[in-house]
Amino acid sequence: MLQLKSSRHYASVCAFYLDLESQDRRKKRFSNIKHYRKQYKKYRGLLYRSVYEKNPTGVGAC
Repeated sequence: MLQLKSSRHYASVCAFYLDLESQDRRKKRFSNIKHYRKQYKKYRGLLYRSVYEKNPTGVGAC
């Protein structure tokens, strides 16, 4: 089961919104694209924080 608020969940949601945006662009339905992009950026930020706050760059690096 996919745990909510995990990096895998955020990555899946990002892919979902990118796919919706791509489908609407192909079908020339531009009314929702701004919403999809906004949601994508929101979840991309959450993904970034979930990955890099747990594993900050440079800590324990060789």
